[in-house]
Amino acid sequence: MVAEASTTDMELSILNHLAQLAPEDTNSEHVTTSLDTLRYDGPNGTHRCLVFELMGPTAASLVEELPENKPKKFGKPQRYPYWIAKRVLHHTLRGLAFLHQNGVVHGDVQPGNLLFAIDDIRATSEAELKQDQTSTAVPVECVDCKDDRWAPKQLYLKQSLHQRVRLGSDLCVKLSDLGTAFWATSPPSNTLTPLELRAPELILHKPFGTGIDIWSFGCLIFEVLTGKQLFAVMMLGHEQEEQDEADNDHLIQINEIIGPLPQAIMDAWPRAPKWYGPESQRLQPYTNLDGGGEPYKFESLDVLFTQQKPPEINDEESRTVSIVSGGDT
Repeated sequence: MVAEASTTDMELSILNHLAQLAPEDTNSEHVTTSLDTLRYDGPNGTHRCLVFELMGPTAASLVEELPENKPKKFGKPQRYPYWIAKRVLHHTLRGLAFLHQNGVVHGDVQPGNLLFAIDDIRATSEAELKQDQTSTAVPVECVDCKDDRWAPKQLYLKQSLHQRVRLGSDLCVKLSDLGTAFWATSPPSNTLTPLELRAPELILHKPFGTGIDIWSFGCLIFEVLTGKQLFAVMMLGHEQEEQDEADNDHLIQINEIIGPLPQAIMDAWPRAPKWYGPESQRLQPYTNLDGGGEPYKFESLDVLFTQQKPPEINDEESRTVSIVSGGDT
């Protein structure tokens, strides 16, 4: 059960729309199922609650619990076995197909929104399901030293269900969290897509649609297979200057890792002349750094994937991954 005071009517309308269409499309098996909605009157107001099917950990967290990734070693990427990685990507794509074919854009495709299905627990006893509370209880401390009769005495940290994940032939992954989803015909002014997974149209504040999900998925192909993010983007503050620098860095990485940006995108990038000359040559705008030497160049997608890929992936598969992820191979 998820309680969100800000849950919008759009999310509910999308969930209801998809629920009606789900029985006719097997791809719907890879989007979490909404079971019910209700309102709960609590000490801090009325909350709209959405009830979903019980699911396990995310693709971002389960990888840390796999035996082959323990203990965590410096310099060793934490990634899924090849067969699991392929299943995660396949099921994610099927979930996106269901959404897009029915006019819905997810808007936040990332490992944290990919959930693993778990074993059916309806026949499991309460004693087996009971989790340890003593080691996860955190006392609530007063910050302003004012008594709050509604405040709980302690909070309990969530506990992982990774031991109940189905990791056999019936492994199933589902897209979750449609809180930022929208109708393809009525996109919002912005989305909550993670910085490193933004499509160029999001970076440049241009019109967007289903393509932003496909772009994020392309980035996830690299990330899920290698355990490394394709683009490393950081914003060191909240001022416009910091945002511009993060956007510049992201577009430079896209241009050099995946391949030359289309001229239309370069024209829409107001600060492009600072970084690229008239012949598309890379410039070094900070002449006071490193003696004004050559600017840092990012490796191509082909090179990066060859360096980071698991050993089970052969050269032919590597070429396919590069092409699907947006490379020029």
